[in-house]
Amino acid sequence: MAQRTVVSQAVMVFAALLCGTGVWLVVQLTETSEVTLGVDVVPVGVDREVVLHYEPQQVQVRFSYPASETLKMRSDNFFVEVDFSDLKQRIGRRLEDTGDRTLSREMVRDTVDGRALNIQPVDLITPQVSWEARLRNAPAMIRPIVTGEPASGYTYDPDAAVIDGEEEITVLLTEEREEEYLDSGEHYFTLETEPLDVSGQSGLVRETVEVIFPEGVSPLPGEEENRTRTVVVDIVEETITRTISAVPVQYEFVYADEGLRAELTPAEVDVIVTGRASAVQRLTHGDIAFSLYGVSEQPGESREVALETRILDAGLRPQIDRVETDPQTVLVRILSENGQEPETDGEDDAPEED
Repeated sequence: MAQRTVVSQAVMVFAALLCGTGVWLVVQLTETSEVTLGVDVVPVGVDREVVLHYEPQQVQVRFSYPASETLKMRSDNFFVEVDFSDLKQRIGRRLEDTGDRTLSREMVRDTVDGRALNIQPVDLITPQVSWEARLRNAPAMIRPIVTGEPASGYTYDPDAAVIDGEEEITVLLTEEREEEYLDSGEHYFTLETEPLDVSGQSGLVRETVEVIFPEGVSPLPGEEENRTRTVVVDIVEETITRTISAVPVQYEFVYADEGLRAELTPAEVDVIVTGRASAVQRLTHGDIAFSLYGVSEQPGESREVALETRILDAGLRPQIDRVETDPQTVLVRILSENGQEPETDGEDDAPEED
């Protein structure tokens, strides 16, 4: 009988403990608490070309949570995610901007599966963050690239090719590209075009080609489609040098004195002409004349005069780059028509007496 009583008492104690534990669990699972935590602000969606600064970097958030989850209510288990993926397009050609971003409970994130644990953000004590941002940028110069062998007898200077239109633009850079640009010390970031192939061509060539944007370099927002440029290159005849030998030199009297004539030494010179092949080859002796100045038109006068060469055919002149003579001067002597030197005073010719 005594043993039965002891067993009954044990059962009653166990039942009481079990009941108390159940009540405690119910209380822990149903009782809620609130706490305010300082939570980090984490920007997401920031483009590589954007430099972003924001304040504050931590905001106060009030949470409601089951009392049983108290140990999980630590600041490092939560953060506020703010989407800045629109900044690049918003800033655009202005290159820098400022603003505020309103925060909401929906932006609060956690690393402890808070939804399943019924941990809920109730309020954001700090309702917004202020930001300022700029686009990493640099002025860029577009350099046309020209390749290929032109038509026979023609040539071109690839460095003389030009962009028809805007050749200086602003580009966006990633952090790595910005550091590379700043370290270079160059004022411009250089972009190249796709090669323009001028094989077999001559004359003025105009063609639209793509501009190459290397990794980490991109156009400004709104300029993404503006990736082509028209390249112009002048493919000209090859330049040759030709010597035209024995070109007569004539002196034209200013006053047309019929009693005088000019004797030139030498009477003929070689003319060295440099220019476009077809124009140089067409030149004849009759296309070349000389201007001689600075001689006093009196019998007995003589002077060495520099030759000024003229191309008489106006259509050929633009295609001639340089004209030289060999020799570069001639001696001009003015004589009377009969070839006689002026008579000198006899006293000047008489020998001196002892």
